[in-house]
Amino acid sequence: MNSRSEQFNLWLQRYYSYVALVFIIIIVGGLGYGLLWPQYQRMQTAGSVTYSNIIDIISQHQLYVKQLDAMQTNYEQLDRRVFRVVDVILPAQYSEGLVYAEMEQLLSGTQFVVDSVNVSATPNEPPTIYEPVTLSLNVTATSEEVTYEDFKALVRHLEQYPHLMTLDSLAYSPGTTSFTFVLKTYQRTPTL
Repeated sequence: MNSRSEQFNLWLQRYYSYVALVFIIIIVGGLGYGLLWPQYQRMQTAGSVTYSNIIDIISQHQLYVKQLDAMQTNYEQLDRRVFRVVDVILPAQYSEGLVYAEMEQLLSGTQFVVDSVNVSATPNEPPTIYEPVTLSLNVTATSEEVTYEDFKALVRHLEQYPHLMTLDSLAYSPGTTSFTFVLKTYQRTPTL
């Protein structure tokens, strides 16, 4: 046994540098594999995308585009509905004859008649979809005596006018039976 251990010692002395180099390579290789290899793999796969990931990303984008299309369609439908509602409330264009006829019909059955109607539109700068319109309405009572109840009935009838409007001013001269209403409303801009 002694001879074997002596032979091993002799061999170790003769090849000591090689044995030490092998041990150092094994230790450094083990440390490198344990510490550096996972980092290397992480860096290699950080920017890579697999086929299933690509399919998932494409399907997410397609779903997003479908949702955007649905939103745009809903918005356009809402926009059309709003315009239809506004067009019912606001006429395409006021004309003195049309307003006169509508007011005459509106005041039928009351003690008032329409004397005159003046329509003036003011174009917006820059042009918008709707432009302001001023209606000046002159009304005269058919009887000599106008009571407060008659006046309230007149205002109630004017409130039933089918188009949206705001009473801007009211002129009444005491001792007369004439009223001048200045009404503000809007109409669709003819050029748009």
